[in-house]
Amino acid sequence: MLQRLENVSIGIPCKVVSMRGEDNTIQRVKELGMMAGSVVTVVRKAPFGGPIDVELFNTRIAMRMGADVEILVMPA
Repeated sequence: MLQRLENVSIGIPCKVVSMRGEDNTIQRVKELGMMAGSVVTVVRKAPFGGPIDVELFNTRIAMRMGADVEILVMPA
């Protein structure tokens, strides 16, 4: 079952299936190490649609999910 990364519950590992959005934003996300097949875990969500913290390869990354990027994931 595919869902957007920002909708995943905290602590649930999931695998990145696809990323869509502006080229420069997707390029930056890839530079941080996230690409199709990567396993990520949402570790914190800020209230009111703020940034989310994800763990990727034992590194935490804060991401503001918005109209410029959509990351689809499935349970790992």
